[in-house]
Amino acid sequence: MSHQEEGAAFGAALRALAMLEETEPTSLLKEHLDRDSNRCCKPDPSTVIFYDEAYFQYRQSVEQIASIYRN
Repeated sequence: MSHQEEGAAFGAALRALAMLEETEPTSLLKEHLDRDSNRCCKPDPSTVIFYDEAYFQYRQSVEQIASIYRN
């Protein structure tokens, strides 16, 4: 999260600036965005395995159901 409230419009302006300056947009981010630590949340690395397994099970379920409708 950043302090800027403009959101998408600000992002579009940064993309346009990157094109004009022929630079990578990521280099402009550090220069033009300020991190708002009060509104940020950091992912919990310990949940990665849980979500990987849940997504794997979901994909298996989708494949099983899709196979019913393919036949």
